[in-house]
Amino acid sequence: MRTAEEASTTLERSAEWDLVLLDQKLPDGDGLQVLERMERLSRRPALVAISAHLQDSKRSLRLQGYPGVLLPKPFDRNDLLGAVGDALALVARERRDSEHPESRERRVSGERSAVLRFGPISVYLVSQTVTIDGEPVDLQPAQFRILAHMLSNPGRALAVGELAERVLRGTHADGASNVRFQIHALRRRLGTAGKLIERSNRGYGVGLGKSPFARDSH
Repeated sequence: MRTAEEASTTLERSAEWDLVLLDQKLPDGDGLQVLERMERLSRRPALVAISAHLQDSKRSLRLQGYPGVLLPKPFDRNDLLGAVGDALALVARERRDSEHPESRERRVSGERSAVLRFGPISVYLVSQTVTIDGEPVDLQPAQFRILAHMLSNPGRALAVGELAERVLRGTHADGASNVRFQIHALRRRLGTAGKLIERSNRGYGVGLGKSPFARDSH
């Protein structure tokens, strides 16, 4: 389906959909307008919203309250598979919460505490978002995973090979080069806070010298 109108028409043909992959930029307008039709379904499907403009997408999903996973462009096959898995798990959890409200209260409490902080940087593990002094920063999935791994290991120099294998999961032919590329891009996206990512002869990390760190994760 190439347009929002085609997607909306197709959705109305059946009330049973497990997953919707939705590009925000479609020829006839914002793909997220399809969410209005999805909300009317008796059983809401999982959603992966694909976008090159994450802030607009986050705002739209938040306003409409739809439980979706955002996948920034560009992405690879593993990023897509990971987003699909997260979206299916998210909607399954929402259905469980609707049946058992007490489980939702416990989950929300846990999500609020799943935060890694280092100086002005906050990494929210559940929503997979990052802020600098409270202001959101758009990161690619690989950059988010690298940053989260660094903040989970303050004061430790992480070897490029470890980051390629454990964080990027060996999805790229030249893992070492890709790690260095992603860290360079990550530093740039973090602005002045990017200086907190340090390099030593053993690898990359945060807090390799003396830097303020607090971990708020359970």
